[in-house]
Amino acid sequence: MINDLKRKKRIIAFLLFLLSVVFSHGQDTIVKKKYLDSVKNQLAIYKVSSYTHLNMYDKSETEKKKLSLKLEKKENDYDYLFARRRRENLKYVGVIFGIMIMSFVMITKFK
Repeated sequence: MINDLKRKKRIIAFLLFLLSVVFSHGQDTIVKKKYLDSVKNQLAIYKVSSYTHLNMYDKSETEKKKLSLKLEKKENDYDYLFARRRRENLKYVGVIFGIMIMSFVMITKFK
């Protein structure tokens, strides 16, 4: 009878030990699962933010190309206007020089 009582105490202690191991293992897997979910969420956030940055980079590159083309066009227009103005100025100088020569020639002929 004493042996049965000791035996029952040992079995109960062993069962309690097994239950504690099982429950601690279950809690451990819950903690691991929460940690993995946290890591997955962080990875998803990182992926979304990196795609957002890549899209922003692509948009800025296309905007930069558009602006550089506009700038190049404006520079070409400015160069064209500058050259046209220079040609007009040369025409005016030629006309004034021609008038001066003609007036000199006329003054010398009439004298």
